[in-house]
Amino acid sequence: MDRKLSTLSIANSLDDIESCTNMECLTFRGEMIKRLNAMEEKINKNSDNYDSLSKNVIGLQNNIFTVSQQVGEISVEKRSGKQHESDPTMEQLKKFMERNIPPQPVTIADVMSCCDSKCLPAGSLCRNGNGIVKIRECGILAKYLSSTQNLEGNRPIMVVAESEFMRANIPSDVSGQTYVVFYCEMKVIPDNDENMDWKAELGLYKDANCFFRVSSDGHYYTATTKRMFSEPLTGCVVFGVGQIFPPRNKPNAPTQIFFTMNGKQIDKTILMSEDVDLLPHIIVKNCDAEVNFGMDDTKPFTYDIGKHEAAYDN
Repeated sequence: MDRKLSTLSIANSLDDIESCTNMECLTFRGEMIKRLNAMEEKINKNSDNYDSLSKNVIGLQNNIFTVSQQVGEISVEKRSGKQHESDPTMEQLKKFMERNIPPQPVTIADVMSCCDSKCLPAGSLCRNGNGIVKIRECGILAKYLSSTQNLEGNRPIMVVAESEFMRANIPSDVSGQTYVVFYCEMKVIPDNDENMDWKAELGLYKDANCFFRVSSDGHYYTATTKRMFSEPLTGCVVFGVGQIFPPRNKPNAPTQIFFTMNGKQIDKTILMSEDVDLLPHIIVKNCDAEVNFGMDDTKPFTYDIGKHEAAYDN
């Protein structure tokens, strides 16, 4: 509105000097007319852009309203029990949710980091030049980058899941008579240098006072226990860890923890006397670790988890 008033004012001023016959006056009037025309062209162009944007906004509002209606119809149909053809994408999502996949370890733990300064967020470099772990492929691959300057600086580094506790991931629609198992495996890929001191561990972790894991040194570890299950391992090895939650209709039944190596269960099944939330974790030193959470059907578990049986029946 202000711009229109401004152009009208200029036009009136030009009319006032219309009778001017002086060459300088005529030249000035002609220049002002050109400027006026250019200004009107810009105003018209901006007005067209404004109209176009207004139409786009109205169109988006209509789309939002349409989507809102569709969501409302879906909610009503779901409550009324109507059935429709399954959307392939939704079917894939449903299968994904039914897998009970444990959270992926993607956070470098402060308790076992690159150095005493605990300077290592996932993927960065150690300020002291020590070995580090880089998390790649969406949390599936933990790659240990050894220090070439200080071999003593290649420490064991713990990688802990940063997601919710596994118990919180149990779907609410699971039958009250069903055991729920979370299971994952870790393929250890040692350094090619036979003289390189390497180490790999897999387990479940709460804190320094509550953890369970198996190690490539052939031992099973807890906060209070160290027990040998094998000679120290050489070459590639596949560790697995599982946690079994009892059915809701057995509230007093203990949670179970078990370990596997190269497709076979090792050591005894652990029966937890207390209800403790645990997270998957790995520890690596001078070796890489590829973690399998069962998300890819082309990469089945080495251990046949479908044949695993609970350690109790009552």
